[in-house]
Amino acid sequence: MSLWDLSENQFATISGFADHFSAPYQQRLKELGFEKNQDIYCLRKSRLQAACTYQIGDSVFSLAKDVAQSVIIKG
Repeated sequence: MSLWDLSENQFATISGFADHFSAPYQQRLKELGFEKNQDIYCLRKSRLQAACTYQIGDSVFSLAKDVAQSVIIKG
């Protein structure tokens, strides 16, 4: 299941990244806190399916669909 599949107001845990997701993008997301076993919360789903807003700890991020689909979650 990918981060994009997470419903609004739902929690999950990051389990990794999709194989096709490039290493530089993975590294940048890790620097922002998107680490394995990190809890994440979906604050808002875009009505236009363009981007969604997620919270990790005290930080809030908006991710485009293609990026969110590359973050694998459990939960």
